[in-house]
Amino acid sequence: MLDFFSNQNSHLTAYGGFLRYNLLYSTQLFGSSLIGPDIILEGKDIKIKHLNHRQPAANVLFSGAVEMIESNFQTFSDVPVTREQFMSVLRDLKKIYIRASYFDKGLITYVSDVTLTLAEDDPDNYNLYKELPAEKCECPPGYTGLSCEDCAKGYYRDPNGPFGGYCIPCDCNGHADTCDCNTGICQDCQHHTTGDHCDECVEGYYGNATFGTPYDCLICACPLPVDSNNFAFGCDVSPDGYSISCDCKPGYTGHKCQSCANGFYGRPEIEGEFCKPCECSGNIDATVPGSCDSVSGECIHCLNNTFGAACNLCAPGYYGDAIRLKDCTSCICDNVGTERCDNFVGTCECLPNVEGEKCDRCAPDHYGFDSGYGCLPCDCGVASNSTQCDDHSGECACKPGVGGRQCDRCLPGYWNYGPDGCAPCSCNTELSRGLGCNPVTG
Repeated sequence: MLDFFSNQNSHLTAYGGFLRYNLLYSTQLFGSSLIGPDIILEGKDIKIKHLNHRQPAANVLFSGAVEMIESNFQTFSDVPVTREQFMSVLRDLKKIYIRASYFDKGLITYVSDVTLTLAEDDPDNYNLYKELPAEKCECPPGYTGLSCEDCAKGYYRDPNGPFGGYCIPCDCNGHADTCDCNTGICQDCQHHTTGDHCDECVEGYYGNATFGTPYDCLICACPLPVDSNNFAFGCDVSPDGYSISCDCKPGYTGHKCQSCANGFYGRPEIEGEFCKPCECSGNIDATVPGSCDSVSGECIHCLNNTFGAACNLCAPGYYGDAIRLKDCTSCICDNVGTERCDNFVGTCECLPNVEGEKCDRCAPDHYGFDSGYGCLPCDCGVASNSTQCDDHSGECACKPGVGGRQCDRCLPGYWNYGPDGCAPCSCNTELSRGLGCNPVTG
């Protein structure tokens, strides 16, 4: 079987040429001869055969040749093939079978050098070729080919007719010049039409494509009547042309698709502009109205404990990977004593004079943690019992005779301020004025 001729649509130019081949086979001893056709041609709906009266001898190279004319072939009912039948086979030649078995005890068979002569029109070198009796007919409208076997451009095959069917005009509603020669499906629809018969308007256009004019389909003004700013699958237009309702594509909303839908931003009403997805690091619910600004794209309602114009940072008081892992976790920092929590590793950065892993206490010799502004130094004087003051009031614990928040002066009636405190004045109450004395000299 030879099927490598099948990539050629028609073999009508093989008429009058020769099918040639070489055959070599070997058999065992005492084999019985087989009877059958030597060549079979398979067309679309018919098979025909050729019987060679010469039977090749074993172990001898045999060169076979069959002239491709109807008189050399029969049907499988042993009826001579008519010219009409033969041309129909060549018109749609599917396969060529060459007999390879001549004895029932064959060993090896070789078929080689298979050729099929085809005619070619070459008027410039006419004297170099042998003429073949291939016909070339004058075809009526709608037909083409050497034997008018094909449908002309703008026609397709209706199988309900003789010789493979009639050729009838393509039905493309005036929007295409050609159609598939077998199915009638229109090719290269124009005027913004589509469909098997160019009978529908393409996406983004409206109208009735079957009227047969170049203006059957008009662009939807959704929101502008230009392709760059037509964001609708289709539209309905009132008879007077003043009212329009658009079927918007994803990302657009409004009766004319003039606004960006939830989760999108842009200015689609300006030529060349379009709606784009809000870039919020996957940390918004795009279906929620107002999740991002529909014009600027700024992210508003960040989820997953994130914040920022693109929801790309962990919110204050949280740390982690806001973009890839989306694992923003609450910091362990004390809110009163913390200036900020590192967004990435969660380290607490304390207010002035605050310490601890959680920034939860004042540094030694400081007070005022509850203020939320950091801690202040105690600055207790030398006459204090301790360098640490009261955590809340900042009052230092003073030695006898000493006063002031910082224990930095003698109380009335005391003098000689020092590390041991202040001494009583011990003035003679009968001779002195008042009970006090000079805090330095006594």
